[in-house]
Amino acid sequence: MTPLPARGKILRIEGDYAVFNPAGTTYELHLLYAKGKAPAPSDRQSSVVIRATARKVWTVPSGGNFVTPIFGPPKIAQGRTKDLSDRQMILHAGVPILVTLPTNEDAYDLQKGPLTVPGLVNCTLMPGATIEVVEEPVSASPL
Repeated sequence: MTPLPARGKILRIEGDYAVFNPAGTTYELHLLYAKGKAPAPSDRQSSVVIRATARKVWTVPSGGNFVTPIFGPPKIAQGRTKDLSDRQMILHAGVPILVTLPTNEDAYDLQKGPLTVPGLVNCTLMPGATIEVVEEPVSASPL
């Protein structure tokens, strides 16, 4: 699955994580980066890939696209699925996130139907969401 790059600014580096402000939001997401590969803070927009692992997945009947908390490491993401495989999905939750799906069937609550594209999904995320700067042009993301 090809991840969708997110656009935004890397505001600062704090220890092992980068503080990322997705375009069009006031979020300041704290995302881990690979050791030795710290992205450079910049006033210019960057294209990045955000990856997270879901602990629990729900299909929901209504609601918006969001990440919570607004400031800090992402714990919950809700939005529309843009792409889906048996192991991953791209979730547009105000910012595109490549989510690795749980392998345990008990981690799914599909009361509102199966995972579909597009479908509204809420995910509780495992600690350790990551960021990776990509070389694609900023205009590459259709979101």
